[in-house]
Amino acid sequence: EPIVETDGKVTLSGATVPVVDVTLEGEKLNINTDGTFRVKDYPIGIKRKLTFEFRDIFGNAWTKTYDVFDRSKPVVTPSLSSGIYAKGRILSLNATKNAKIYYTTDGSDPTDMSQVFNGETEVHEGVNLRYVAIDALNIQSDVGELNLYTYEVEPFLEESNTIKGTGTPGMNVNVLKDGKSIANTV
Repeated sequence: EPIVETDGKVTLSGATVPVVDVTLEGEKLNINTDGTFRVKDYPIGIKRKLTFEFRDIFGNAWTKTYDVFDRSKPVVTPSLSSGIYAKGRILSLNATKNAKIYYTTDGSDPTDMSQVFNGETEVHEGVNLRYVAIDALNIQSDVGELNLYTYEVEPFLEESNTIKGTGTPGMNVNVLKDGKSIANTV
């Protein structure tokens, strides 16, 4: 069972027979005669790992480190917001709590059976991206949604009066030459 913190503290118990000493983060714990121990409201602050050291009756020692989880929802932060971007723009999604991010592009809500989002991707065409993060305790973030549209401008020669490209209806294009606006279209 995972160790879960509440308000910066954890409560845990275990059995240690035939162990004679158990320490938690260097602090010796009391062991009952039946080999069990209990720690109540142990302050951990912002730690996300706890290390136990065990010593048996023969003097052998070993350590065991456990992850500490909290019950807060993971939060996903996208590098882009919904909008219009140049084709090939990089999108990244980052989640708190080492949560895994799942996504869909068909408008449905993502689940742990959806595709996994790995780090970043280039946006090559318009997409409706819905995403959710799920942590080790199976706690889900709120479902997020991005509507991303792309445009592309084909290379042109300065002698030409025509610029070709594709985009989304209603987008505004401003053409600059040497930092000065020379054309504007809607």
